[in-house]
Amino acid sequence: MDKSPEQLLDLWKKGKSLDEAIWQFCDKKYQRAYPQNHPIINITSSGSDAVNQLKKISQYQLQKSDALEKLKKNLCEKLKGEYLIAVGYPKLSHSPVIIPLYLCVPKNLDLSKSSISGNGLDYSSVCIIENPHIIPAIRETVRRLYPELPEKGLGDEVIRRTLKPRFDKEKECLKNTLKI
Repeated sequence: MDKSPEQLLDLWKKGKSLDEAIWQFCDKKYQRAYPQNHPIINITSSGSDAVNQLKKISQYQLQKSDALEKLKKNLCEKLKGEYLIAVGYPKLSHSPVIIPLYLCVPKNLDLSKSSISGNGLDYSSVCIIENPHIIPAIRETVRRLYPELPEKGLGDEVIRRTLKPRFDKEKECLKNTLKI
């Protein structure tokens, strides 16, 4: 995907930071697994009550960490599948670039800093956008392959969830055709 610096800046402006992207683009099942309510603790507890409260906090932190890793993994899968694009600023650069796919692994993502780092490369102010070419191409292909589906109400999420297994082969052909 060859883009001018101005086009990349426009894409970057439309994007979501990494910590927003996990809530915007990741699958709902991973979002629902993220614990919302921090356990309430009583700081005056002692003995076995204090131990039980510490266990609750530890369990909450573990559940939160596990859910966050799954969200990051899901985001990386969508980036590697080219449904999404990561755009960010390399060190010492004033123009955003498209971040290489091989860097899109959970351990390289820092959600709080919205950065991706790995293999000696650092990208800051990373934003995630939907690939502007692949979603319309998917819709067109799905409508061509499955004319029996309703004309209206066929949203991106329905396409991804119900037809993705059938579409993977077609996606490769589209990628070659569109040269993305």
